[in-house]
Amino acid sequence: MTEKFVQKSGKDRGTDELVQTLNEYLCDILGGKSRDAVLVLWRTPPRELARTISLVLHCSLQIQKKYRRRETDVGQEVQLKIGISAGTMSLSIFGDRRQQYFCIFGRGVGEVHEAEELADAGDIVLSATAWEVCEQHRLRTKHLAGQRAVKSHVSSDHLPFLSSGAMRPALLLPSDPNAEKVYRKYIPDAALGKVRQVPLELFSELRPVTIIFIQLQLPADVSTGSTSTILNAASSVMVEILSPHKGKINKVLLCDKGCTFLCVLGLAGNKLPSEINHALQCALQIYNACSTMQPLAWKGAAGLVAQAHQGVFSLSLTPALSLAVIGQKVNLAARMMVHYPGLVSCDAVTYATSQLPHYYFRELPEREMKGISQPGPVYQYVGITEER
Repeated sequence: MTEKFVQKSGKDRGTDELVQTLNEYLCDILGGKSRDAVLVLWRTPPRELARTISLVLHCSLQIQKKYRRRETDVGQEVQLKIGISAGTMSLSIFGDRRQQYFCIFGRGVGEVHEAEELADAGDIVLSATAWEVCEQHRLRTKHLAGQRAVKSHVSSDHLPFLSSGAMRPALLLPSDPNAEKVYRKYIPDAALGKVRQVPLELFSELRPVTIIFIQLQLPADVSTGSTSTILNAASSVMVEILSPHKGKINKVLLCDKGCTFLCVLGLAGNKLPSEINHALQCALQIYNACSTMQPLAWKGAAGLVAQAHQGVFSLSLTPALSLAVIGQKVNLAARMMVHYPGLVSCDAVTYATSQLPHYYFRELPEREMKGISQPGPVYQYVGITEER
């Protein structure tokens, strides 16, 4: 969709129209931040878990009823899928004094991701855990072939106790003059620097950046405390390697498939010559460093040139600053990371633009990747080998 808006209205106007479309669609649903995927949490005691799932299902039904499908100005339909799960989750905060990151993880997060993946446009899918503990007598569901998750066909008529306007207590926080200082640690410097110069409505732009996806596998039995320690150590290594080239960690995602870091070089105010070559070398250095870290297992990294959208998603009443990097190349990098594990891979554009000798690379076998019709040649970056 990013590319279609740019083709229709040009880089500047197309970017603004994309942000406006996402804000209008998702901010109504969330009352806050816009994303292409959003994790929403309900905190509840175990004794109220079944009823809370019914409440979440009721909210999901209302959302799908109003926002299931919407046409955009570029003729592409925006569709909505919803996954629901339940369980214990943990919060990990890591980083240094200048920049901090946080991850929400646990079995419930992995299951809700899987449920969303199983859903088609307009669907609501309950994970196996959510189905086991929910009020099954109130729901009409359909089992998915080969899966323990179920698709919900419930209507509001089956949840009459919620139709009367049941509400949960709101969490009211006192005013804190130091809150802004704390929150700034979670916002990238590139976003903070630019937002001081221009109004939010003029912040969005389309710029070429170089992205690196890095996926690490954590042990299945790792504790919450150990997870925080491992993430802090891994992120420190990455920051040390990226910083000389003005690279940044943009996002950290953690689920049952491992921990994924999205790193970006070339953000506003951080552009350097030979950016692609720096990104390839950074990816290889991170590979070497993380491969020796116990008890991590290296999964893969993918680095490539991406026409990425860098912008702010916000509401006028509840501003929420977020630096987003999106586009088809971002999707390609994520797929490459999964389908070519245990190495540093790049696409043909990165290979050609780097202008490095051919022996720095090895061409990899072609593999079918979900959502990518013509990925083109994929290469492994090996750097300078002992033979050369």
